[in-house]
Amino acid sequence: MKKLTIIKIEGDPYCAQIRDILDKLTFEYPKVEVEVIDSKIQPEAIEKFKGKYRHVPTIFSDDEKFYESHPGESFEDCFEGFKQAFKAAS
Repeated sequence: MKKLTIIKIEGDPYCAQIRDILDKLTFEYPKVEVEVIDSKIQPEAIEKFKGKYRHVPTIFSDDEKFYESHPGESFEDCFEGFKQAFKAAS
């Protein structure tokens, strides 16, 4: 099992949809450890990820980026990116 670190920003429309995604995927993959970091509230916690992503939400496991959202992306695309990360971590 790998730990997933999700970087988000409160108030971002793409990040707002991850609550529903996480509810579904943590139920489906209960053994995957998830840490959610808000980059505005916890800037010190994202230091090791600086320069490795441009958009949020983004998912890392250790230093490997599993998924990064893209502007204009649909909820379904975001969900699929998260699901692939959870599969890889399980």
